[in-house]
Amino acid sequence: MWTPCWTGTWTPCCVTICSTSMPRKKAETPPPIDGRSLVTEIEDLTRLLAEQERSGRDADKRGNTETLVMVRLAPGLSADQWKRMVEKAPALSRWITVPLDGDSYPLLNHLQERINKLSYLTEHDPLTGLLNRRGFEHVLESEMKRARREGFHLSLVIIDLDDFKQVNDTYGHPCGDLVLEQLARDLEANKRGYDQAARLGGEEFALLLPSAGPNKAQVITRRLLDGFSRVRFSCNDQEPFSVTFSAGLSFIKGKTRVTPLELIALADEALYQAKAKGKQTIVVSRDPDKGKRPKQTMVHSDEKRFLFSGDS
Repeated sequence: MWTPCWTGTWTPCCVTICSTSMPRKKAETPPPIDGRSLVTEIEDLTRLLAEQERSGRDADKRGNTETLVMVRLAPGLSADQWKRMVEKAPALSRWITVPLDGDSYPLLNHLQERINKLSYLTEHDPLTGLLNRRGFEHVLESEMKRARREGFHLSLVIIDLDDFKQVNDTYGHPCGDLVLEQLARDLEANKRGYDQAARLGGEEFALLLPSAGPNKAQVITRRLLDGFSRVRFSCNDQEPFSVTFSAGLSFIKGKTRVTPLELIALADEALYQAKAKGKQTIVVSRDPDKGKRPKQTMVHSDEKRFLFSGDS
């Protein structure tokens, strides 16, 4: 059944899809959902949308008329079951439902899979499969809140490949992609299960290390650098070559009051110093609890390339 949700103004609007009961192969049948679980989910969603509506009223006054459509499959729910649920929870009568026949389910299941894939792509880099900048920023904000709440260390490593422009110019961009993919694999292989790796753009990567202070983060980054620098790349029948990277490391502990962008700026400052020292170097930033706070800016890869003598 199709279920538009009511938030009081119909903006934003969401659509939920609940399947009717129908025979399907066991391997293709998702776990059924019981009525109480669905009601709880709807109540949570309605509450969150109401909060979002209240916080977004100023934006609406500026002419923001964006509409969001969400799709949800709830296997095992029939139209009769939904009717009984509405009788017990009158607020659900604001939702409109349309039963689906047996032929509709596979199409809607495919639609759900496509939506899941699109959702994944919005926060992941298509070349390396790592988080992209958008996904990384979400994770960074969440992990910083958790570190402050639980009083743990959190370290951030910003990595920039050395002389990567020269690799592209000499061996071609397909070869450059091989280098990027190799670094992504090395990041995945060297990080712990709860660490997060990302490609921020171009030749710039990030590694987020929860519960790791600057010393442990240095050890992890050094192991990554040593292993990556030993890899030999062969492209276009030319002589094999190796690539290195420079890294800037910033960190917080517990109640350190810096924003995500300030933490990134500290890592950027350390990265500049690493490049200035001759590259293939790891530099730890100053303690954010001491001294002047950094500017809340994120310097992009092309800007870094200019700052790093135009050849990195």
